[in-house]
Amino acid sequence: MIAMLITFAAYVFAFFLADRLLDGMKIHGGVGSTIAVALLVGFLNFTVGFCLRHMISLGSIGLGYLIYPVVSTFVTALMLIAADKLVARLEIKSFGTAFMAGAVIGLVRFGTQFGLDKLGM
Repeated sequence: MIAMLITFAAYVFAFFLADRLLDGMKIHGGVGSTIAVALLVGFLNFTVGFCLRHMISLGSIGLGYLIYPVVSTFVTALMLIAADKLVARLEIKSFGTAFMAGAVIGLVRFGTQFGLDKLGM
């Protein structure tokens, strides 16, 4: 349970970080909006993104599994674009910005998971 809360807090932090680092991404409304956007993108990633990742990986005859971080960043970027269309709190100017945000989110997720694994959680 604590590992799940740490992971979610890191996910929200990743959105905050992407919002601050990237000029083409803006989350309007403060901390509550950042949490809401993180929940929406997390839900989209868990449902649609999961299926899309595996369809791309299988459709590429397994090559997608070898370059899974790139596929995952690409799919996260698509989910960010979808969330941008669904809520007014999130504004993303281009796919390039969404891809960079996906990379930031992926790096924070990787770092969090690595740290939790080292702590045995």
